[in-house]
Amino acid sequence: MSRSRERVVYPPMYWVAGLVAEYFIHRSFSTPVVIPKPYGYGGAVLFVVGIAMLLWVARRFRQAETTIRPFENSSELVTDGLFRFSRNPGYVGMVVSLAGAAVYFGSAFVWIPVLAVAVAVDIRFIRAEERMLRKTFGDPYDEYCRKVRRWV
Repeated sequence: MSRSRERVVYPPMYWVAGLVAEYFIHRSFSTPVVIPKPYGYGGAVLFVVGIAMLLWVARRFRQAETTIRPFENSSELVTDGLFRFSRNPGYVGMVVSLAGAAVYFGSAFVWIPVLAVAVAVDIRFIRAEERMLRKTFGDPYDEYCRKVRRWV
């Protein structure tokens, strides 16, 4: 079955699943507290920063009139703003917000979903997106990749 006919689970669902898993792990298992309160409240700042990054990326893609959906061809190579620091600031925002939630919860094992989402997004989306961008934009994309790291 081709990818266009597959039911695609989009990256926000990975984020939601990670957040739910963090909450479930924190509430259901007795894991060591590694970040005690009140320090854990600092996680709220990270969470908000991650969400702000996601919203900025969505807004920037709308401005560029290009797709934000994985596995669809982009019409413009966006390299400004947060894209100067990461080729994938939306995914970085997802991970930063999940890390913020993990800091807030403070327990050790809530970091597992953070890592799992980062790895899953890299394997499932980023690698395919980079192949598509390379095919669509060629040398300008290769030059961009030489200057800017995949994550940070």
